[in-house]
Amino acid sequence: MTAETSDFAETEEKLDINSANRSGGLHITIRTKLLAAFLGIVGVMLILAFTGLSELRKANLRTAELLQDQIRLSNLQVFDNSLQQIWLNGTAIFAETGGNTMLGDSAGFFEDKLHVIQSLGHLVESRNQPDLSIFSTNEIAEVSRKTQEINRIGLEVVDRFEAGQIAVAKSIFELRLVPIIKSLDNSISKRYALLRGDMRSRALVNQNAFDQSRQMMLVAAGLAVVAAVLLGFLISKSLILAIERIRLTLRKVSQGDFTARTNIKNTDELGDLARSANRMTERLGALYDELETANLHKSQFLANMSHELRTPMNSILGYTEMIRDGIYGPVPQKIDDPLHRVEVNGKVLLSLINDVLDISKIEAGALELTLDTYSMPEIIKDVVATIEPLAESKGLNIRTEVDGGFPAGYGDAGRIRQVILNIVGNAVKFTDKGYIDINLACDDESFVVTVFDTGVGIAEEYLDKVFLEFKQADASSTRAAGGTGLGLAISRKIIEMHGGRIEVDSSHGKGSTFTVVLPLQTARG
Repeated sequence: MTAETSDFAETEEKLDINSANRSGGLHITIRTKLLAAFLGIVGVMLILAFTGLSELRKANLRTAELLQDQIRLSNLQVFDNSLQQIWLNGTAIFAETGGNTMLGDSAGFFEDKLHVIQSLGHLVESRNQPDLSIFSTNEIAEVSRKTQEINRIGLEVVDRFEAGQIAVAKSIFELRLVPIIKSLDNSISKRYALLRGDMRSRALVNQNAFDQSRQMMLVAAGLAVVAAVLLGFLISKSLILAIERIRLTLRKVSQGDFTARTNIKNTDELGDLARSANRMTERLGALYDELETANLHKSQFLANMSHELRTPMNSILGYTEMIRDGIYGPVPQKIDDPLHRVEVNGKVLLSLINDVLDISKIEAGALELTLDTYSMPEIIKDVVATIEPLAESKGLNIRTEVDGGFPAGYGDAGRIRQVILNIVGNAVKFTDKGYIDINLACDDESFVVTVFDTGVGIAEEYLDKVFLEFKQADASSTRAAGGTGLGLAISRKIIEMHGGRIEVDSSHGKGSTFTVVLPLQTARG
């Protein structure tokens, strides 16, 4: 890249930025837009994640509290079961003794139950002590006091029982121990019921919180999806719509509409591109107008020069022909040969002048067809008669296949003859040995003229160029055979003016086949 090009690019960029600023917006790049959209989506996802983690933490705390309450309930249940066991065992023992004052032989029978009463007293004092944190301060003191009383009185009952004082032990058990057990059991039952109710309430709160959290998460997830889709849509719309409008504008420009403009509000690189495309289109339009004007001047110049050259050339050829015909007296042989060469080259030059004149008229839209009825077989016979001497001089044979009964055509016979003569002349020009076949066929709508030669052929890469102006299949062939490369271009335009088409099929070294499809009736206008 040259320094001038670099300076121009920097100037263009500054102009684009200034243009964006003047239009009332900041120059925001596509990278910035994409980054903003990405960060927005990431932000929504982070909010969603933090919200989920926060709700999960709250749910874990509520679950831990419920588990702790469940443990407290279990402790209360075990403690209450211990009290009930003391009460039941004591009642069972004193019911079995039946009021006997001495144990006698029944001591062994009641040994196990006494052991249970004693061990339960110790369990109440130690391992099965309830979690007092669920009680109030006053209740804690009361429960502790009653627990100690149960333990002390229970041991006293055991001592009296083992001493054989059954009636005294029973009296202490029923009058002192059982009321305390009932009172403590009643307190524990109330606290148990309260704790169960509180657990149910918190479980319900936990379930409601879970439902609300789930709904909130679903809403947040939905909002995140909507935000992501919306951001993606806005960004893609900003990019794709701008690209599509630029593409449509450039397509119109490629079709020759230099008035097309891209109107987008983007302040990013696509906006810069659109403004650059508009300036380019405007410049191309101006250049196209200049080229059209120059081309028109060129066509007018060529047409005028062709007219000016053709008049003296016709005079030169006319005088040359009269001199050779002896109108001005006998012509020595050594002069007749140069005159013949002058005449031949003059005709070639006149043909080139006529080609330049024709192409100039075609480009200027001034070439008109003189429509009338014609005979295609007669045109082919006339072409063969004209070109046959040249073919014979090269040792070539021109073969024609023209079936009888062809209908008359309607078109410009002179221009059609010019086309057929040009194609057959090229066949003879580029064929050194062999033959040229000319076939004529006809259907209900068109003449089909096929010209085949055994010449050098046309390489595949040149097939799409043979009908272009000033183009020939091979530069070396052009220099050897001569010509300007206008003949086939003029021929195609003449055939297209008749509503037909001309095609070529060839490969290098295997000859060429030119096909002309010409409507029987050329439309007027």
